[in-house]
Amino acid sequence: MMLLAVCPKAMAQEEKTSTEEKTIAWSAPANYYAAVIDKDFDCKIVAYTDGTYAIKGVYGSEYDIEFTVDNESVVEGVPEIVLTNYYSAQAPYYYFHAGDYTVGTYYSKGTGYTGWEGESEDPGVWFYVYLYDKDNNYLGADYDYITWKKGDVTSISSLKANTNASDRTFSISGVEYTNKAKLPAGLYIKNGKKVLIK
Repeated sequence: MMLLAVCPKAMAQEEKTSTEEKTIAWSAPANYYAAVIDKDFDCKIVAYTDGTYAIKGVYGSEYDIEFTVDNESVVEGVPEIVLTNYYSAQAPYYYFHAGDYTVGTYYSKGTGYTGWEGESEDPGVWFYVYLYDKDNNYLGADYDYITWKKGDVTSISSLKANTNASDRTFSISGVEYTNKAKLPAGLYIKNGKKVLIK
């Protein structure tokens, strides 16, 4: 992949904000590993009942990354994620500020530059970044990894069945599956009831 030479601070960028209160399905303390600088940060992973997620405390800052899981775009058995709370005029390159860093991400469906393994035994999410320091000096590019332990998951709220919906299927973490023919083995919520697929 070709590295795009841009000045992140000069780019048009807007953070989307939501005035709507979301209901938390679950959350867990997590580790945010930034490979470019070989540093770990404490963060939190949050799953909402609407199927969206947030990583709170990116690079030890007050910044949150929000994303959805794209179960229709799977690379080498791993669904990709779509970052949802910012955009850039330089798409598919997206930049945001987090503490002492400017973080650039790359997303293009089907490339494998993002991944969701939140349903696995060792849950995690990852994405490719281009990292700059606070003075806009390029530090390098590599993957950022966010991991947590299943045993640390808390604040699980019950999912309410939508009586107006027909034949809706969700993962146990609240991600809706639209293509039910490709469901991997696991526990799902279908029409408000738990279903085990072997």
